Amino acid sequence: MGSYLGRGRALLTLVAIALLAISVGAALIIPSLRDGSRSAISSAGQIGAASEHAAEYLLRSQNRDGGFGEARARDSAQVSSAWVALGLAATGREPDRVSRGGPSVTEYLRVHTPSPTDAASLERSILVARAAGVSPRKLRRRASYEALLGRRADNGSFENLVNLTAFGVLAMRAAGEPQDSDRVRRSVTWLRDQQNLDGGFGFSARPSTSDVDDTAATLQALAAGGQRRGLTVDRAMGYLLRAQRSDGGFGQAFGETSNAQSTSWATQGLIAVGGERSDTAVRSTLSYLCSLQASDGSIRYSQGSAQTPMWVTGQGLLALSRRPLPVEAPGSRP
Repeated sequence: MGSYLGRGRALLTLVAIALLAISVGAALIIPSLRDGSRSAISSAGQIGAASEHAAEYLLRSQNRDGGFGEARARDSAQVSSAWVALGLAATGREPDRVSRGGPSVTEYLRVHTPSPTDAASLERSILVARAAGVSPRKLRRRASYEALLGRRADNGSFENLVNLTAFGVLAMRAAGEPQDSDRVRRSVTWLRDQQNLDGGFGFSARPSTSDVDDTAATLQALAAGGQRRGLTVDRAMGYLLRAQRSDGGFGQAFGETSNAQSTSWATQGLIAVGGERSDTAVRSTLSYLCSLQASDGSIRYSQGSAQTPMWVTGQGLLALSRRPLPVEAPGSRP
């Protein structure tokens, strides 16, 4: 569910630069949180333009069956189609209307239903359905929701994995489970108990090495479960802020080169719980994502890689739109 893709390592040489006078709409220069080096911060207008350019790239790349492949002209796949649908919904586009004259992306996903034993795909399908405007009441009646609950253990976890449990909480909340329901509370409690000494969370239950992707996913789940404050949240935020790179981005773990997917996860996690506490860090992450945008509108995985551009761009749109999961349907937003 996170990026979990191959990463390369690169040594970065940072040169301190003086604060420059700027005009309205130009890039701002502010200190990085991590080590005092300086990085460019994109204006709100630039971020909005980057988001629109990325959305247009995805719309042009849709296959005739309604789905999206990992890259243009590739066969449609459930995972990339789901993340594109969520990214486009974050920009205000209704997934049911995302079509090139044939099936919509949600119609593609309805046809290509996940296996009842694949918790990750079930969770994604529920999140997409909510973003497409399916009511929580109808979602809870669907076979996919019952199948997902069947993957939930008595201790509240989903298959004893932090990753699946975090997204399980997000899926339950998308389906209308109240924050104070026994299901949500037990799953949130199990998640909190998996926090490592460094404040982060790993892919699986403790002991598990902390990483950015799962820490950020857990923060979104805690926020969806009604816990945006407290020691667990503060320590997890601290882990993320310490992991931020001088270029404004995030690698999957400490010391790893920044990539768009981990940066997008971190952005969503910080926005879900942070407010003003993480505002400077989020502005830096959005600037980093803008720096990865190619001329066609896609968001590159990193400065040295353009792998799986549909998946990466879809996740990047969620961050650029400042929308953590679960994403509300465009028509239901105030």
